[in-house]
Amino acid sequence: MRLLLLGYLIGAAFGLATGILMGWYRQFQYWINPFLRFIGPIPATAWIPVVLSVFPSSFTASIFLIVLGT
Repeated sequence: MRLLLLGYLIGAAFGLATGILMGWYRQFQYWINPFLRFIGPIPATAWIPVVLSVFPSSFTASIFLIVLGT
């Protein structure tokens, strides 16, 4: 439950902050939008091999995947 709650709260905070900043600042939207269009269509489960090789523990890798899915 801790893993799910932590990942969801971080993902929701990043999503809310990104959405607000993209709405207020056109320059921020200009630079972030291509990145979001690139990672948007890729499902979170497709990131598993990359995440497991980048993150030091499976706990942090799991949190990242939940944040990405959120």
